[in-house]
Amino acid sequence: MPKRMLETLGIPFDDTVNWTMNTADQQQSRLLGVCHSVEIDVGGVKVDTNIFVNEQAKFDVLLGRPWERSVQARYQNTTEGHLMCQ
Repeated sequence: MPKRMLETLGIPFDDTVNWTMNTADQQQSRLLGVCHSVEIDVGGVKVDTNIFVNEQAKFDVLLGRPWERSVQARYQNTTEGHLMCQ
């Protein structure tokens, strides 16, 4: 998530990490830190997951594979063009 969301949410933040991540355009972006064990509630399914913080991102939060594994997410593409997550 971007730093602006961290400031909005006011959740505990660990800035002692020194990590980078690869972006979709194959660039490297330095992470500012991590918010440990944040409760995420999607449709009543609640899990704790780590949220990584960078300076700027084009999204509010990107849950990604760790969250998908935790909730055992399954996806279904419908003939109407919708994507459903179960």
